[in-house]
Amino acid sequence: MHRHDEWVNDEIKKLCRLPEQRLETPIQQGKWSIKQTVGHMYYWDQYILKEIIPSITHGATIQAFPDHDLFNEKATEKSNRYAAKEMLQTFLKQRRQLLAAYEKYPETIEFTIEHEQGTMTVKALRTKFEEHDLQHIKEMSSFVDDTKGD
Repeated sequence: MHRHDEWVNDEIKKLCRLPEQRLETPIQQGKWSIKQTVGHMYYWDQYILKEIIPSITHGATIQAFPDHDLFNEKATEKSNRYAAKEMLQTFLKQRRQLLAAYEKYPETIEFTIEHEQGTMTVKALRTKFEEHDLQHIKEMSSFVDDTKGD
C-alpha cells in the first residue's frame, strides 16, 4: 500500500470515532458534512472502479468523466441514504477494492480519457485522485480541529 493510501485509511478511521451527529454536520455553511464528503469520494472511487479501470488497455480511449456538478449532486443524494459511520466504512471497503484493481495494471500503461489533455497513465490517474483526497481530507480535518470543543 502506498503511503498516501495508508494516510487516507488512517484519517478516515479517525473520523469513524466521531459521533454520528458530528459526521452529519456541514463542515462550513453551505458545504457538505463529513459523511457527504466521504460519500462524494466513495462515488468517485466507484466510478473509477466500474467505468475507468475495466476500460484500461494500452492506447484505449475511455469515456469522458461525467459532468462534475451533476455527478457530485447525485453522490450527495446517495450518501444521504447511509448512516454516517456506515458511509465511512463503505468507503474504506471500496477503497481497498480500488487499490487492488490499480495493482493489476502497470503504472505506465497509457490511455486517453475523452476531453482530457493528452494521454494518461494509471499512475497519473491515481495522482489526480490523490490530490482530490488530499483536498477533502484537509477540509474535514480542519473542521474536526476547529470544532474539538463543541
